[in-house]
Amino acid sequence: MNTHITAQWLVVALVVAASATYAAWALIPASLRRGIAGRTVATSTSSCGCSGCDRNPLARAEADSKTAAVRPITLHRRLPG
Repeated sequence: MNTHITAQWLVVALVVAASATYAAWALIPASLRRGIAGRTVATSTSSCGCSGCDRNPLARAEADSKTAAVRPITLHRRLPG
């Protein structure tokens, strides 16, 4: 019986921690959120946003061809309402 209560408290603690993290993330200013997200991505070892990374999508062989460089832009007009 004691193990069941301990597991229940662990699940409740995880749900409360996740909810508090989500609420804090949603309530902080967008500029601070961008700064935190930028630092998190920049320090991640699995990021591929730099040009020196082997997994950089711009470093692919087909990225040098002219067909990969041309991409049409589609603009959608917002309806008044």
